[in-house]
Amino acid sequence: MFSAATFILSSPATNQIWICGGYTQADISNPTNEVYYTDDGVHWSKWTTGKVDWKARTNPLFQQVGNSLWLSGGTDGDATPFGQEAPWTGIGSGVPGTSAVFNDLMWCMGTNDQFGGNLGIWYFLPDR
Repeated sequence: MFSAATFILSSPATNQIWICGGYTQADISNPTNEVYYTDDGVHWSKWTTGKVDWKARTNPLFQQVGNSLWLSGGTDGDATPFGQEAPWTGIGSGVPGTSAVFNDLMWCMGTNDQFGGNLGIWYFLPDR
């Protein structure tokens, strides 16, 4: 229930895989906000030993847009969606789904019957 993203830059040369979210215990009542990355797919490093600035979550959307990684949505251990104050509803505001980058926009899409089966496709252009 974690999410993975590639992080590729030409300068400085970067070619990594990052993962975040999910849970560390035997059930989903204990989500995590730990973040790990790898340069080779074998050796993983924890991004920070300190506390990150977002709440722990499962099923987040995690995507490289431009020179940044963006984290959105997901649910806590009680399946409560994050992003309630977002100007949109559905995928990206808490409902698990998928995301992709196309034409420099982050596209969020999918459905989840647990949250009413709302099928939708949203996009946004993050501030640069």
